[in-house]
Amino acid sequence: MTHADADERRPLLEDQRDVVKPDSSTIPDGGFVAWSQVIGSFFLMFNCWGIVNCYGGFQAYYRTVLFPDASPAAISWIGSLQAFLLIFVSVLTGPAYDAGYFQGLIVTGTALMVFGTLMVSFCTQYWQLLLAQSLCTGLGAGCLFVPGVAILSTYFKKHASFATGIATSGGSVGGIVYLALFKRAELSFGFARSAQLLALVMLLTQCISLLTMRVRMVPATRRAYLQLSAFREVPYALYSGGVLFAFMGMYIPFFFIQTYAIEHGFLRANTAPYASITLNLASLVGRIIPNLLADRTGPFNILILCSLTTALLAFSWIWVDRVEALFVFCSLYGFFSGAFVSLSPTTVLSLSPSLSVVGVRMGMSFVFAAVGLLTGNPIAGTIMRAAGWPALQTFCGCCVGVAMVAIVAARVAKAGPSLRVLV
Repeated sequence: MTHADADERRPLLEDQRDVVKPDSSTIPDGGFVAWSQVIGSFFLMFNCWGIVNCYGGFQAYYRTVLFPDASPAAISWIGSLQAFLLIFVSVLTGPAYDAGYFQGLIVTGTALMVFGTLMVSFCTQYWQLLLAQSLCTGLGAGCLFVPGVAILSTYFKKHASFATGIATSGGSVGGIVYLALFKRAELSFGFARSAQLLALVMLLTQCISLLTMRVRMVPATRRAYLQLSAFREVPYALYSGGVLFAFMGMYIPFFFIQTYAIEHGFLRANTAPYASITLNLASLVGRIIPNLLADRTGPFNILILCSLTTALLAFSWIWVDRVEALFVFCSLYGFFSGAFVSLSPTTVLSLSPSLSVVGVRMGMSFVFAAVGLLTGNPIAGTIMRAAGWPALQTFCGCCVGVAMVAIVAARVAKAGPSLRVLV
């Protein structure tokens, strides 16, 4: 770092009075300021993941009202590109967070997400939605994701998994709130007003994060945007491959469950959102309880159990033949898949040699998740159109199953086969 760079960065360090060198022995692991970061991170996840988790409602509306002649795969591209950008941009925001530009990322992400969601209300063409809902909102969400979870590792050590679980549960709460608001407002006031209402809620909740969150640790030197040497570490490489397949299959029910319920006659168009709400509500619980256990057993051990159960549930989706079974499936699948999402950040933390590279490694591993999200749902839509729902459900189960095998291999490579080792 040059002398000029150091001078440019000094105001940030002076403004943030709690900033210290990244010494893990000084981590507070609790207290008002620390838990304030959890609240702020909760609302970051509420918006960046909540808007992705509620896309099933948009997909059902687009397919039945706005673009009735479009293929399921084409409509899936809108949400898949949005989710892809949310995570792919993390390869840039991770190092930017490490470099101390936390507030800049939050302000930029808020502006892009609110503007993009507002522009959705004026969209009538497919390409317009790609620009507003996919590109603009996705880029904004990508600015919020990694800073929202990485900052917690500087405030919590012993209770890191539990704090992260509470924060990431915001994604499920956001999915529930946005889905309910969108459907109720769309029926009462129309599509345009419903999107504008979501933009207003987004702006107000982001203000909470802007007011409460403070950077505590800023590395003394600039960080590389990539750390390719990390992939020479077998556990990290295997884990990243597992993340690719997990996110390729895991979000298929979140995108397609409403369409599935309508086409099979389980629910009508006005009640189908309850299936997505059940998924997100169960995911909310799944992002907290397993994380509480992970602080005692290690995130890897819980992650393996949850990924195995998620894969089995995905295959069981094939035999869902009535509305009661549908809601049981949504409850169980939402719980265990939610655990996978919330445990990922603390798992990356356990695979990092120091806190100074957590942001970079988190961003790199999430690129694999981004590719999975980008490709998984459109592939699933194409499979459904060509071979029907059982083929889509099998594809979902196989993807999560491959992810589970890769994560088991990563855990064994990291700490051996003994479950007594906390990792």
